Amino acid sequence: MERAWYYQERILSTRVVSFGETELYWECRARQCCECGHPWPQLLSAEVSNLDVPRYLTETTYARSSDIHKWHQLVKRYTRLNLTFESDVLPALQGIATMWQREVTGAYLAGLWKEYLMEGLLWRSQLFGSRPSKYRAPTWSWASIQGWAEWWSEDISEKDKVASVLDVSTTPAGLDPRGEIVAGKLMLKGRRIPATMGYEGSHEHFRPANRVKLNNVAGGVFGTTQVGPGEWFPDISTNVDKEVDILLIEMVEVHDATPTAIYFLGLKKVHNNGTVYERVGCARTDQSDVRLAFQEFGEEMVITIV
Repeated sequence: MERAWYYQERILSTRVVSFGETELYWECRARQCCECGHPWPQLLSAEVSNLDVPRYLTETTYARSSDIHKWHQLVKRYTRLNLTFESDVLPALQGIATMWQREVTGAYLAGLWKEYLMEGLLWRSQLFGSRPSKYRAPTWSWASIQGWAEWWSEDISEKDKVASVLDVSTTPAGLDPRGEIVAGKLMLKGRRIPATMGYEGSHEHFRPANRVKLNNVAGGVFGTTQVGPGEWFPDISTNVDKEVDILLIEMVEVHDATPTAIYFLGLKKVHNNGTVYERVGCARTDQSDVRLAFQEFGEEMVITIV
């Protein structure tokens, strides 16, 4: 129940037989039962309940492109499971992605869908994320970190998108683009503000405590501890005691939320290489003064993220 490969096998199977210590357990879309005829043992039921939503992926009504939140819920559960080999993170989801693509039009890009790319890019890291020892995905993908991934719940419409995707692509290691990849890039156009990312040790038990301060904007501080105008979620944990220059690029303004919810990506320049950046975090705020600061001080820029 804690293995990523089993997650895929269980979802893609219309019927599952589990071999327990004393008896067999049966599961299908109609019922769950065991040989003794009694309800499933409490422990097994609790473990299975963590996977309940994706169990119905075998019904075509589940994988509807109109609800990208279900894909995000599926990935959220998947990132909490264990892999023996780091490079398997996309292959172990390959079969599910293949079934999902029967309903979703557009390309599959390192765990995200091109048709819903703006929503997909706004993932946030939880539980001390880290980079794998070997490349497995571009930094704009949740597959680039070892850690839990989550998404916010707001629905995003076309009118909410402030930034625009000019180009995006991945290079597969083999013939199937839904499997392992060796490279990927994303070209964005949007308003950005220079900022400084500082490290402040650890907060609670699940993520590092960082802060991001918007340069030249009084009081514009995003904190992990939610002190200030916004929340900041760094992609990976670090104990480096220094400040780093980054950019915050405004991605989305969800006007249906009350108050308006604004989302940003945090980007750091790669080896002082012009306009090539890597993602370092994701931020959210509902403070109108931050939105006004981007309107007043934000400079439009084309950025390539790898």
